Amino acid sequence: MNIMSNSKIRREYNQLILDSPNENWNWWNLSRSPWISIDVITTHSNKDWDWYCVSCNPCITWDNIIDNPHIKWNWKAISSNPNITVEIIRKNLDCKWEWDRICISDFDVYQSFADIIPKDEQNVCIYKCWENIYKNLDSTWEQIYHGLQEYPQLGNMYDISQHPSVTPDIVATNNDIDWDNTGLCLNPNFEWGFIEKQLKDDPEIELWRILYIISSQPSITWEIIKKNPDLPWCLAGVNRNPNISIKHVLSNLDWQWDWDTIYCISDIAVEDVVKLPIDSTLRDQIRIDVMEHNVNNTTWSQIKTHYLEKGHTKMSVFGQHTCITWDIIQSYTILDWDMETISQNPNITWDIVKNNPNMKWSQYDLIKNPSIKMSPRLIRENPDIWNNFKHFSIPSLFTVE
Repeated sequence: MNIMSNSKIRREYNQLILDSPNENWNWWNLSRSPWISIDVITTHSNKDWDWYCVSCNPCITWDNIIDNPHIKWNWKAISSNPNITVEIIRKNLDCKWEWDRICISDFDVYQSFADIIPKDEQNVCIYKCWENIYKNLDSTWEQIYHGLQEYPQLGNMYDISQHPSVTPDIVATNNDIDWDNTGLCLNPNFEWGFIEKQLKDDPEIELWRILYIISSQPSITWEIIKKNPDLPWCLAGVNRNPNISIKHVLSNLDWQWDWDTIYCISDIAVEDVVKLPIDSTLRDQIRIDVMEHNVNNTTWSQIKTHYLEKGHTKMSVFGQHTCITWDIIQSYTILDWDMETISQNPNITWDIVKNNPNMKWSQYDLIKNPSIKMSPRLIRENPDIWNNFKHFSIPSLFTVE
């Protein structure tokens, strides 16, 4: 079920605000809430709303705007509100429309307004429209091509060349377009063969930028990296590349690995660290890093052996790990548990929280806990635990009961 369309939760959410206006709500966040109702806004218009965000909020309709002239509407934001149509604007030309905000969706929209846009604002409108098209990853090649033909001087070819609609076939059949080779090399549609050729043939290509970005991308394999040892690969990026496994590291220990980020290798295990050619201090730290980042596979036994027995007691890095249970927390009270991370731990259920009210639970982090199903009713029925309303100002944190 799409929670945003659940009318019952939405009503409860707005009623909670109406019933408790003096709680410490975050009105800035509420201004952005797609659940907020016009009744809440008008009833509490004296609150510290962000009127720009209220005005462009999709929950606000044209009827809401004209029915409430006392509200501090922002016309720049209203102009970009998705509920504002061509028909509404044509019928209300005397309003303070911001034309560059209206004409940013596509060229068809621009053309439908062209006859009423002031001439001195037409250039900026078309620029905004074109920029929005090539920066929108969902735009089609037909839209991109139309913009290149009509307004070639306005487009950023570095961005356009990276657009997902641009493919090798399109580049090959449009060689009259002044493509940006650096941008093409960063386009996921172009494989290593193309990138390698550009690196050799184009003396102006931004080599460092390309390798910094693509070193971690799935299109780059260990075979490619090993065959090109002279290229300035981003070593931290190589460690984050999903194609690089611990077997590549252990089979090539003399390669220029970045040991400080070796824990990012996707399948590295605590047991592998002892095989690395590093000093004992760094080895101990890497073990901790591996355990810290391996939230679901680290065991309590490993934490005890490689962390607690080394004299560490601060448990903030392990609070969310699935091996940490409520029984362990209760059994090791001597440890410095971090209640922010513990509150997010999926092993912590609502029953545990409710039955242990004296624990210093983090309300903000409890909301993020996947095992706790938030709802306005849960807040109402447990005021002793839920007493900081600023955390409830983002309705996406609520789930259908």
